[in-house]
Order: sequence, then C-alpha cells, then structure tokens
Amino acid sequence: SGPEPKACIEMTRPLDASKSYADFVLVSPDPGVTPAVSVKGAELCVAGLGFTDRRVTLLKGLPGQGGDQLAANADVDFTFGERLPYVGFAGDGVILPREESDGVGIETVNVSRLAVEVWRVPDRNLVRMSITKTEPSGEGQYFGNYGEDYAGQEGQKVWSGMVPVKGEAGQRAVTVFPLGAVLKEMKPGGYVIHARDASGARGLKAAQAEDGEEGGDEGEGQAAQARRWVIFTDMALATYSGSDGVDVVVRSLKTAKILNNIKVSLVAANGEALANAMSDASGRVRFAKPLLEGREGMRAKMLMAYGPLGDLAVLDLERSPLDLSRQGVGGRNDPNALSTDGRSANAVVDSYVYADRGVYRPGETVHVVALVRDRDAVAASRKGSLVVSRPSGTEFKRIAFDKSAGGYVTSDLVLPRSAPRGQWSAKVMIEGVDRPAGEMSFAVEDFAPQRLAVDADAQESRPVTPGETRAVNLTARFLYGAPGAGLQAQGEARISADPNPF
Repeated sequence: SGPEPKACIEMTRPLDASKSYADFVLVSPDPGVTPAVSVKGAELCVAGLGFTDRRVTLLKGLPGQGGDQLAANADVDFTFGERLPYVGFAGDGVILPREESDGVGIETVNVSRLAVEVWRVPDRNLVRMSITKTEPSGEGQYFGNYGEDYAGQEGQKVWSGMVPVKGEAGQRAVTVFPLGAVLKEMKPGGYVIHARDASGARGLKAAQAEDGEEGGDEGEGQAAQARRWVIFTDMALATYSGSDGVDVVVRSLKTAKILNNIKVSLVAANGEALANAMSDASGRVRFAKPLLEGREGMRAKMLMAYGPLGDLAVLDLERSPLDLSRQGVGGRNDPNALSTDGRSANAVVDSYVYADRGVYRPGETVHVVALVRDRDAVAASRKGSLVVSRPSGTEFKRIAFDKSAGGYVTSDLVLPRSAPRGQWSAKVMIEGVDRPAGEMSFAVEDFAPQRLAVDADAQESRPVTPGETRAVNLTARFLYGAPGAGLQAQGEARISADPNPF
C-alpha cells in the first residue's frame, strides 16, 4: 500500500482502537526503526517493515473488544515480492554548487547499473526551456521525450556512460554522479542529466526498445528512468523589482560574498540581449524600467550571469516572485501587483495620506494630512491637488495646492449633513504624474459612539461543576468617567464540555 508496504493481519474478533497494540507486536528480523501499528475493526496493520521478509509475532494477552485476549503467542510470516526498479534524483533543487560539491544524487531501488547521459543547452536557448524538476517514471511507464523540459531539441549530448550502483535488494540507494568530473570544459548553459536503469537483461531489453528494435504497446520495454535539470555554477542571483527597474545582486554560493566585475545580461524571450552590464563593487547591476516593458518576443524573460570559469547563473523573470506583502510585511507595492497590502509605489513622487479617524458621521470634519516625498524619501515641494470622492466614485471636492511646503499638505474637510453613507476616498494627485501619489479611504456612517465600558469576570479558567452556582461580576463605567451605577444588566452564558479536562 503506497510507496512502502503494510503487513496486515485479520483477527477473528474486533479490536479496541483505544488500546496501545505496539506493546503486543514483535518484528523479526529487527527493521531498525519502530514499526507503526494501527487497528481498524478486526484488522491489525504494521508499517515500516520495508520490502524484506519479516515475521510478526502477536504476544499473549493482546486485547480485543469486550475483554477478549489472545491466549498464546502467534507468529505470522510475511513475504514481499520483488520491488519494481526505481530511478529518481535526490532533492528538488536544480542548482548544483560548482565549488565543494560531490555531484548529483541519483536514488535507485533494485538497480545495479545506470545508463547516464549529460546534455548541455546553450545559454540563449534556455529562454525556450522550463528549468524545473521532472517527475521520474517507473518500469513499463511511458517516458515522454518532449516538452519544455526536454533538452533534445535545443541541446547537445556531451557525455554518456554506465555508472555502477551499490545497494541491497529492495532498499533505496543513493549514487553520487560527479557532474564536474565528466565535463571536459565548462561553457555557459544549463545541463540535463538523464539516468536510466541498465541492469542486466532488463537494461538491454529497454535499450533495444528505445532504439526501435522492438515494438509493443506504449510503455512496453521502457526502463525506470528520470531526468533532472542542473545549473552548475558558483553564482547566486537575487533581484529586487521596483518602480524604476530591477536591481540584481550577484553573490558566491561558496562564500556568500558579493562578486564584482561579473557580466549580467537581460535576455528577451526570443533570445536577444536587451542589455548587458558588469556588476559593480557591491555586486549590483541595475536595469532601467523601460527595458522590462517589452512585448511579445522582446519581453524581458531571463537574467543571465556569466562567471569567469564558464559557469552560468540564470533567473527566470516570469516565475512568481516572493511577495513580501503576503508575509506580514507592508510597504510600497507595484501598481500592477495583485497584492492589496501596503501603498502604491509611484515613479516620481510618493505620498502617505491619513486622517484622524477611520469613520465619520455626516456633518463632521475630516482632518486629512498627506506627506509628500520623492524617490529618495526627501520632502518634496510639488504642485498638485487633494481629490475627495464619494462612494459612487464621483468627485466631491478638489483642493489645489501650489507647493507642498515642508513636504506635507493638510486640509479640513467638512462633510455635509446629506453626505452619502459608504466608503469615501482621498487621493493626492501631482501635476505631471498620471497615477495618484497616495490615497486613503474613510467611512461615513450613521453610528452611535459607545458611551459605556463593561467588564465581566466569571472565573472562566475554573471549570463549572454539576449543581454549582457561578457568580458573574460586572463592572460598568461611563466613558466620560462616572461609574455605571443603577443600570439594568442582562446577559447570556454558554456552557460546553472541556475536551481536555486533565
């Protein structure tokens, strides 16, 4: 059942699921781990035995429902059939550090020899590929040599050979394939490692089937196999996108130190270089916003960094970035971002708009303050207007200002008594800027402010026992300071059973 088998025994009478049956089960030979014992109805199952033949001994006294017990020890032998061969890659990542890395881990089960191929896809061809983890296929399953992760159409085979595998029958073994040792020379590009079971007659039959010497149904003769993309490099790229472009920082995977004088290319979807730059003393490269606004084949697709030893680091700009606003972090957002947290970022001027409250009644005064800053967070004196809109979106009032002296603008907005109820908005518009520099919203509602504060103490941490009368102490006071004496009190209580009374 699943990737690992369970040994299940059907008893003649139902078992009690509330009992600990692990104390009544012995497994030999010892699997080296504590077996997981579970019961359901009259069935007792033992997991964690692997694929080795085992004997499960049920000890005398094993309890059942209704007080029944096992009268004597009972031995049950389990024999597992041969586990199908498996070939896969350890881990989920595609980046292999060039320095101090032994190689790529290939996981196998019931495989004694692997046929391994290494393909290299040139750097500019990577824009048409999907550098992702690929799921392995088992013996007899169809292995698709197609798709955006298949290197046969865009790459070249640079190495092939046989790799011996050491491991016990039925147990998972990990063989390290030394990618760096088999490469005669490093050229900028990505690598794909294709590993296939080539054990004895099975490997020969699979090879003949793949060479077209045998026919058969789809998947017939296919050996267990897998492939994995590998970016073999000592460089790591980090990008920060903003309203003025994208910043790239290049670091070493080995030391985590910044790398200067590294060539970084911004590559379009058609493989053309939109711009090239060298990392500065802080390991940083900046590409301006207009370079990122191309369309169709000229849209920015990848960043590629070229190391001095022929290695390549890539970053796909079309993959989902880490959205910090979804990690409980606010701040400025790209105006086109899906997130609604934080403030909208503007290319020239940024404004933070706030009011003294979030809800008002018709006829009250809204005190609005707007802080105006440039991209360097310096107070900006710009000409613009404060635009207040009704819930319907129609403009209620436009308050123009010639200069935001000191980097701030204030306005006292008197709401008419006939003001429509709902969510109003206030935006700061700066001349020469299309989008609002900042905005905020406030509600206009008919509400009665709270006048009384009430605290209740019912000793909620102490359980209520049957027949007990529990006193509830109320403390009331008016918000202007006077105690709430002589007031009528009414309340409701709900009593529930404690799920963890001990």
